[in-house]
Amino acid sequence: MIGARHYSLILLLAILLAAAVPTHAQVIPDPNRGYQLYIRNIAGRVVERLQPVGDRYDLYDLKRQFTPIGYAKILGRRLIIYNMNNHPIASVRAELLPPDSSLAAISIVRDNHGQAIGVLEHY
Repeated sequence: MIGARHYSLILLLAILLAAAVPTHAQVIPDPNRGYQLYIRNIAGRVVERLQPVGDRYDLYDLKRQFTPIGYAKILGRRLIIYNMNNHPIASVRAELLPPDSSLAAISIVRDNHGQAIGVLEHY
């Protein structure tokens, strides 16, 4: 009997702790839905635009007047970003974001080594 009380107390504490730290995660939208996406760098500046084209996103550099620099495709639950030579340079997967994140934020953009290099956002 004492063991059942102990487990219910632990469950209650876990639920309260989860509710105390609000976080959010969003699903990466399929390019066929037609949503433009942006990548904001670590400093908070919008640096790239992802324009939906068929089953992928074309990637444009905003610092160089919308110069095409690559493309991105959804593979499984990840968005893989490729350069113009078809080499993967970054990836995005749906993950929990900090509570102070913008509501436009979808997920963190990471380089090939897993380091955060920016944030993927809705337009």
